[in-house]
Amino acid sequence: MRAEDLGTLSDVLFYLERCGVKKDEAAAIIERVFCWGVSAAMARQEFRPLPADAPELDPAQSAQLSLLTKPPPKKKKTNGAVMVKRSIPDDFLLNDSRSQYATERGFSGQQTREMFDEFRDWYRKTGKRWSDWEAVWRDWVRRQIGKINDRTDPIDRRLS
Repeated sequence: MRAEDLGTLSDVLFYLERCGVKKDEAAAIIERVFCWGVSAAMARQEFRPLPADAPELDPAQSAQLSLLTKPPPKKKKTNGAVMVKRSIPDDFLLNDSRSQYATERGFSGQQTREMFDEFRDWYRKTGKRWSDWEAVWRDWVRRQIGKINDRTDPIDRRLS
């Protein structure tokens, strides 16, 4: 059953009773669900299969119920590791390898420190979440190179 199919309180109550939930518990669940929003609750709540002694369902109801009892999709894996997006870690500091990456691309030590401070401040301020912060840092450095080139091109053309 999809959230769109649960239009009224009696639909939800009937569904919960079919799943073997007692009336009092079902009423409490319905109260919480409708305060929360049916679609949000359907997305968050795990549904258990019907008990063995539940009444028979017609084929359409069985098809809808099977959609709910499927396991949730697996998280994205890369090289066997689950990639979880997270905010920039507090311990993500300018270390030798990060500094060297920027230095190899033409930035001085002072420029690298300033760029890294800007990088950390921007991601803390925006709350963006990524799974690989090393890659985000490398991308930031490459984008800074592009910004510098964009700024210098018109001037270089005027001087020549």
